[in-house]
Amino acid sequence: YRHQIEIDIKAFKDILLGLFFVSVGLQIDLTLLFDHWFRIIVSAIGLLSFKTLLIMAIGWSLGERKATALRTGLVLSQGGEFAFALISMATLSKVIPPDVSSFMLLVVIATMLISPAIISNVRSISDKIFKDQSNLSVDQLGPSKEIHGMKHHVVIGGYGRIGETVAHFLDSNNIPYVAMDTNVRLVSEQRRQGNRNLIYGDCNKIQMLKACGIDQARLVVLSFRFLSEAITTVEQIRSNYPDLPIIVRAHHENAFEELILAGANHVVPEMLEASFMVATQTLSLLGIDEQTIVEQIKEERDRRFGCNYDYTP
Repeated sequence: YRHQIEIDIKAFKDILLGLFFVSVGLQIDLTLLFDHWFRIIVSAIGLLSFKTLLIMAIGWSLGERKATALRTGLVLSQGGEFAFALISMATLSKVIPPDVSSFMLLVVIATMLISPAIISNVRSISDKIFKDQSNLSVDQLGPSKEIHGMKHHVVIGGYGRIGETVAHFLDSNNIPYVAMDTNVRLVSEQRRQGNRNLIYGDCNKIQMLKACGIDQARLVVLSFRFLSEAITTVEQIRSNYPDLPIIVRAHHENAFEELILAGANHVVPEMLEASFMVATQTLSLLGIDEQTIVEQIKEERDRRFGCNYDYTP
C-alpha cells in the first residue's frame, strides 16, 4: 500500500517532519554528546541488541524461520520517531529530567545513524549466523518486477472483471503491466496468488499513476463505475501526457461522448457491447449470415456514436 499512502500524506509530510525534528533538536544538550560519547555508543548498541533479540523471539514464537526472525529484528532494531514523541511527552510531564531526556534522544539518534549499515548487510548477517537456512532467505514479499524501472508497459486502473481479463491477455503476449485497485481484499488475494504486478492504489490521482510509471507507459486502460471519476482522471492524464493512448471502459453508453471530449482515445460502453454480443449470437442462431450481422452491428454503432467510435470486434 506504500504508493497510495505516500501520495495521501505527501502534502503534509515535509512541513510536519520539519517541525517535528526541529522541536526534537531543540531539546538536545550537545555538551552531553562530547562528555558522554562512549556511554551513548554503548547504550545505542545495547538498545539495538535488545530490540533485535526481542523481535527475533517474537517472530520465532509465531512460527517464522530463525533467519527470517533475525532479519526482521535487525531491520526494526533502531529507535524510531515514536521514541522522540514519548521522550518529549515524558519530559513535558516531568517524568524524566531534561538531561536524561537529552541523553536518551542522543541514544535514539545514534541507533538511527547505525541502522543503514545494519539494514544493507542484514541478509549476509543472517546467512552467516544461520547457514542452514541461507538457501531459504530470498524474500517473497516484494514485486516480481521493479515498477519504477518498467518501460513500455501498460497501466491498468481498476482490476475488476475487465482489468483482470486485460492483464491475462497482456501476460499471454509477454507485455509488462502494472495494475492498481482500491479493493484491499482483492489486492491481498491476488498477491497471495503470486500476482506481484497488482498494487493497492487509486487511479483517480495522477501521483498514483506516476508511481506506476505512467511516464514510460505505452498505454493506459481505465475501468470506472462512476462517470465523474472517469472524466476527471482522463482529463488529468491527457493534460500531462498529450500523446499517451487511453482506453476507458464505461458502464453505460451515455458516457461515450463526454469521455471522448475529455481526451480518451477509445471508449467501450460495457452494457452496450454486451447487448451487441447477445444480438450477434441471437441472429447467428436464427440463421442470419455472419457478414450481414457484422454490417448491422456496425450500422447500429455508427447510428449511436457516429464515426468517432473506433471499435474492432
